[in-house]
Amino acid sequence: MLQHQEARKSHEEKIAKLIDDVAVLGKRISAETRLAAESAEKAAALAFDAAGGNRKALSEQAKHLAEKNEHVLQAQNLEQIAAPVREQLAAAEADLPRFKLSEAIESVLEQTPELAALSKKISEMIPPVAHAFGEFRKRTLAIVASSRPLLAGRADVQQLETAIQRSFSEGIRAQLHRDFGAEGYVLFGSLQGGSFEDVVRPKLENLLHALEVKLATHSAATSPGRAFFVAKTNVGGLLGMNVKVGETLSLPVDDPDVRRMVASGALEQVVEEKKGGAAA
Repeated sequence: MLQHQEARKSHEEKIAKLIDDVAVLGKRISAETRLAAESAEKAAALAFDAAGGNRKALSEQAKHLAEKNEHVLQAQNLEQIAAPVREQLAAAEADLPRFKLSEAIESVLEQTPELAALSKKISEMIPPVAHAFGEFRKRTLAIVASSRPLLAGRADVQQLETAIQRSFSEGIRAQLHRDFGAEGYVLFGSLQGGSFEDVVRPKLENLLHALEVKLATHSAATSPGRAFFVAKTNVGGLLGMNVKVGETLSLPVDDPDVRRMVASGALEQVVEEKKGGAAA
């Protein structure tokens, strides 16, 4: 129950009644004043005849003057009643802002339980997200640990691992920046949208590429969609790897980066398929 809202409404009803009372009294005072003026005019109109000895005119003049005096007196009586009512109205109107302020404060306070419920909901939503992140991180690092000995020959394995671990915090920051920014709350002003998946997935794909390259390079079986390439120069960041000059690897032939390196002369496709023993 909004008590201050009801008090404000009651006070406004009181003001409305006082306004009506003042208006009614004002009309009555105006009517009495008008009648007094009319009686005075009638008496003035008879003054010449009365002064000439017309007793009837004198009698009528006296009657109109008496009526005028009665209307003036009644107007004065009504003014005595109206004056305190006007004062009450002025005081009530001056007091109205206090009622409105109390109502506004009460309205704000009424919303605090909703805020408490929302804050509790947010607190309850975060632990499952943190748990899911922890589980994802644990499994990812397990894969990284398992991949480390398999890629032991690659000089950039530490770089891959570091990039993956760094992507966890970067991904969370990107996701929070995007989602909170959509609600008008900027957490990290320097980030450019994206999501956790957008940041982390490319790093994991680089690890996957490295494993696929290792597998295809050292496998006796033909890998569909792949071919052997020899590096004619040092190539950095190719599928997340740093390839040394003279290194021969099995790479996807349709990959845009591979095609670009071939076009620039940094990679050269080996015409005769390699059967194994490649440098890693």
